[in-house]
Amino acid sequence: MSSSSSSSLVSRTLKLKNPKLLLLESCSTLLQLKIIHAHMIRTHSIFDVFAASRLIAFSIDNNLLDYALQVFYQIQNPNLFIYNAFIRGYSGSKSPDQSFHFYVQSQRVGIFPDNLTCPFLVKSCTQLGSLDMGIQAHGQVIRHGFENDVYVQSSLVNMYATLGDIKAASYIFRTMSRLDVVSWTSMIAGYNKSGDVESARKLFDRMPEKNLVTWSIMISGYAKNNLFDKAIELYQVLQSEGVQANETVMVSVISSCAHLGALELGERAHDYVVRNKMTFNLILGTALIDMYARCGSIDKAVQVFEKLPEGMP
Repeated sequence: MSSSSSSSLVSRTLKLKNPKLLLLESCSTLLQLKIIHAHMIRTHSIFDVFAASRLIAFSIDNNLLDYALQVFYQIQNPNLFIYNAFIRGYSGSKSPDQSFHFYVQSQRVGIFPDNLTCPFLVKSCTQLGSLDMGIQAHGQVIRHGFENDVYVQSSLVNMYATLGDIKAASYIFRTMSRLDVVSWTSMIAGYNKSGDVESARKLFDRMPEKNLVTWSIMISGYAKNNLFDKAIELYQVLQSEGVQANETVMVSVISSCAHLGALELGERAHDYVVRNKMTFNLILGTALIDMYARCGSIDKAVQVFEKLPEGMP
């Protein structure tokens, strides 16, 4: 089902239950949300799981997790959609461990996960930086029969690659029936992180479609592994293919120029940043200052320093 038809179905269902609940679809502020919530309490529609789930989904989608929790405690029998919403919401928050709290709670009341639960449960392990928790989450994936779901596999590849178990990541990657950009990029990043830049480059060259994130990860992988000439070489390939670099790529390139003492290349990179009106943030500014200083062009280093936006140290 497409997102537009799904949204239309939600709207029709809300309208049937209570026309005023349609306001949820156009709600844009916390105050409006509280007014709708109060109306739901007065009309007892808060006890309708579907209506309450839309209130929770809106709160979570707008980073109002604490408010979503208040609504949750007013629901007598939360369904899988609601538990999934909290697992998803906390997976990208400062408290990813809370995803496990809701996962365990759903199990205790006899609600079992689906293929939408597992990727966010795995993502929570990645956010926590806990390989042990990740292995346990992988066990839950297998237990409930989702090990062949492409989105679950992609989340597992990313988790293992990010947390340093490149062997496990590689095994899952090789068994995937359909590889997406995220999976390829996760593996390339994982190999770079482990220092196996050669394997990362082989995957990069095999990748059917590359996005800017992939280019950035491969170029920064070279820079972080002290292969500065390779970083610049790949940046030149990027340019020849008509891909426009971003600030992250340029930081790696300028840093590589600094370590090579390649002033002319560094100046061209600086000119590229200016011509493409890139955001001149602290990281990019510091990279330029360091490059000019290392290359012996102190005057230009001072000029860049003086152009840093006010408020930057």
